Amino acid sequence: MITLESIYINIFASIIGSVLFIALVLKKAYVSYRGRSITRITAIAIALNAIEGMTLYFDGRAEFFYRALNYGLTWWGYLLTPILIAIWGLYIHRIVLKKQVSKQRTFWYFSPVVFVLVVLTIGIFYPLVFTFRSGHYERGNWYYVVTFVSYMNAVYVVGELLYHARKINRQSFIVALSSLLLPMVLGIFQIFQQGVITINPFIIVSVLIVYAFYETKGVYRDELTGALTRTKIYDVIESYILSNQNFIVTLLDMDNLKQFNDLHGHLVGDLAISTLINAINSQCSKDCLIGRLGGDEFIILRIDKRKDEVIEAFNTLSPMFNYENETYNVDFSFGVSEKCASDTKTIDNLIYEADREMYKMKEKHKIEKVNA
Repeated sequence: MITLESIYINIFASIIGSVLFIALVLKKAYVSYRGRSITRITAIAIALNAIEGMTLYFDGRAEFFYRALNYGLTWWGYLLTPILIAIWGLYIHRIVLKKQVSKQRTFWYFSPVVFVLVVLTIGIFYPLVFTFRSGHYERGNWYYVVTFVSYMNAVYVVGELLYHARKINRQSFIVALSSLLLPMVLGIFQIFQQGVITINPFIIVSVLIVYAFYETKGVYRDELTGALTRTKIYDVIESYILSNQNFIVTLLDMDNLKQFNDLHGHLVGDLAISTLINAINSQCSKDCLIGRLGGDEFIILRIDKRKDEVIEAFNTLSPMFNYENETYNVDFSFGVSEKCASDTKTIDNLIYEADREMYKMKEKHKIEKVNA
């Protein structure tokens, strides 16, 4: 049974989605592929919620105008669903799976849209997917076929995510999977419990989840390494100081990045930087935070180790990578400073102390290279 509460849910979801859409437009998110995709997804999600709310409101009205309006809205609701899923699938494919979106793949994702469009067009003359009797909406014989085809891409993307799970960042995997499964599971419930309104409002929830993780990530995460940005890591240090936390600050700078860039190009230089950060991440615990200050200079915070333990850990770190059948070492210098709850060191004091120690090591490495 349709209630006013169901309509209010769609209205509320549309308002939330509209606020997000306005924010995306104001920040000109549409100038990039990822921003353009999330803006389109948001717009379609708003439309689906608005359509569902209006069709629920007009349901049961026998006047020709309302029946025609309801039919048109329902028709577009069915068509927009596979379009939304196609764009969402391509977004996940590009942003999470890091794969190129070819013309063939785009055709694959939009092929359900063509099928649904054909069936809906035939349905104008011979009711297949839905019909209206005395102004009331009723499902047709082809309802489950169209629904299955519409959601086929979502199932495919979930399978792709599960297949490549080990290659994807864990947080990114959980967010992407959740954003797909949440509306899918609730959609199944709505399919078999006609009158229950769950799928379209929760598509808005999923869009918010995706936006919060992927589209704001650049505010506090470095795109190349996943390390915290300079502003964010400084905020963390400040919070540690204010809470009288004992912690270790390590400043780290690569010694041979210029060599990689000059001999092999910046792509290999980026590979060297990523290799170094991956090595540090594999050595760190969950209490270790890495920030990128700029270029090849990083700052690492530890609250679970003593200063001598941190120094020993970095002295034993030997990151390396393969490029064109050659193995390269990533050389680096580092300096360590310590903040105790009892002292009055500031961020500047800690950075200066670690920076001084790092450049002592860098000079030492230069002398060793000359004498080698």
